[in-house]
Amino acid sequence: MTNRVTTTGRPDTVRGVLGRVLRARLAVLALFAAGWFAGLELGPAVLGGPHDATPGDSFPPVTSSPAPGSPADLIRRHDCWTGPAPHDVTVPGHVVITQNGVTRYAGPRMTGLALEQVFGDADHGLTVHAFCR
Repeated sequence: MTNRVTTTGRPDTVRGVLGRVLRARLAVLALFAAGWFAGLELGPAVLGGPHDATPGDSFPPVTSSPAPGSPADLIRRHDCWTGPAPHDVTVPGHVVITQNGVTRYAGPRMTGLALEQVFGDADHGLTVHAFCR
């Protein structure tokens, strides 16, 4: 087997070839590691993430139940429905409405007005959220 001559004028040996290959692979590995570590440090700053929050920041609380007095709260508390009536109810007895900006659980008189507004042609100025038992 003949040895090739490199650009430096020295013959190419197995040791020389392996050394160049090893150095090239180490250089690639070093560049990859440098990029990876830079991404870990700079990524959240550039893309946003957990490092954006500071100890003094406040976030809205996570709640699993609706706000007290809200339509969803009144519907949940008073066994109400927003779609078809339950099979055992022929006429609702109560209603959850908003009238003049006030949301409330109302009795039979307002239920009658709500029924007229939803199923008839009347406009009583109500926002009907749900009917109840």
